[in-house]
Amino acid sequence: MRILLVSGEHPEVEGTNGGIGTFVALAADALVRAGHDVHQLVCAPGLATVDRPGSGGDRPTAALHVRPVLAGLRPARGRGPRLAAIAASCRWYARQLGPFDVIEAPDFHGLGAFLPAARTVIQLQTPAAVIAREDPREAPPTRGTTWLEQRGVRRAALVVSISQLLVDELHAMAWLDGPQAVAIVPPIADLASPPAPPANGPNTVLGIGRIEPRKGFDLLVDAVALLSQSDVRLELAGADTAD
Repeated sequence: MRILLVSGEHPEVEGTNGGIGTFVALAADALVRAGHDVHQLVCAPGLATVDRPGSGGDRPTAALHVRPVLAGLRPARGRGPRLAAIAASCRWYARQLGPFDVIEAPDFHGLGAFLPAARTVIQLQTPAAVIAREDPREAPPTRGTTWLEQRGVRRAALVVSISQLLVDELHAMAWLDGPQAVAIVPPIADLASPPAPPANGPNTVLGIGRIEPRKGFDLLVDAVALLSQSDVRLELAGADTAD
């Protein structure tokens, strides 16, 4: 199967970072190992065009395509129009790189708003409205941003999420207000040989993610403090925010 994963960030693209990019990179590796022809499209303003073909052999890799926003679509101002220009650029580049059997994109910032509906899977990664609701430092999204994100979800052939909690919150906010069903796909650790716990030493609770309010690390700290064991160590792995 020929698959395209769309994102605005990627660990291998300088100047971009974030959980969605990490998700795309890990998903691409897993899909390649499963025998699929996988391409990653990273589109964001100011990026230089790069094409890295995929490779086969014992350690296959996915192809990586980095693209800027199309010159004729760069609006002068307005967050909504800027995001629409990025989404339209994603559609253009997807058509140039295609055809694809499946195209996957995040809901975040509406990257999948204009992708072919019949072949597009939208992954709920936390819409901008939820981010603003959970983190008071974030400004509420514009109508254009919300429209783009919801359009991608409403048109998609399939919508998936790793979190039932997120889906319930979106329904409570009336953000998910149509007939579109959401498939809950729990994450599966891809570990052929899980690491053994240390023979001697404390049990470890590991939290992974950017250190910011909406990730809920404060709840994790409180939960670990309530554990009855005295030999529990909490480790947090993730960069802090710029603020």
